[in-house]
Amino acid sequence: VVRLEARDEERRGDGLFFSMARLLAFLLAGVVLVALVPGTATHAADEVRMRGAAAVGYGLAWLLFVPLVVLLLAATMVGIPLALILAVVYGVSLYVGPIVPGVWLGGEILRGRDSGERDDTVLLFLAGGAIVAVALLLPVVGLLARILATCIGVGAVLVMIRDRAAVGMDRGGAGG
Repeated sequence: VVRLEARDEERRGDGLFFSMARLLAFLLAGVVLVALVPGTATHAADEVRMRGAAAVGYGLAWLLFVPLVVLLLAATMVGIPLALILAVVYGVSLYVGPIVPGVWLGGEILRGRDSGERDDTVLLFLAGGAIVAVALLLPVVGLLARILATCIGVGAVLVMIRDRAAVGMDRGGAGG
């Protein structure tokens, strides 16, 4: 009995260690990504603020349909390389998706601060990203928080890409 209790205590300690490591890894990844592309991060956060429902819809479509596309591509010999690339992009998007809601939430918390510069965007992410990271670690709610945050983040980036592509087509069509 004593040995089992000692193992349970060790497991709880390991769980806390890995939870803290996951939290710090997410924050580090977010800081690096936001520092590299501060404008994109703030534009995506603006998309969350202006078109949150569209972001969730696009994100949910990404979450559900990309694995199906990967499977269909992988079923063909010609599509296997594209399936592998798309699977990697999908996996990365699942991990970094919650960064955008972190920037958005930080903007809501620190409302009134001008954002867009690298240092300000990193500060916005740290303020909101810490809350998002803790929510992702919660035992029951964490999975739902991850799904929602990923849908919002990936969807906001997809909405932003769609809008930029539409502007590019408008410019190309007007000049040609």
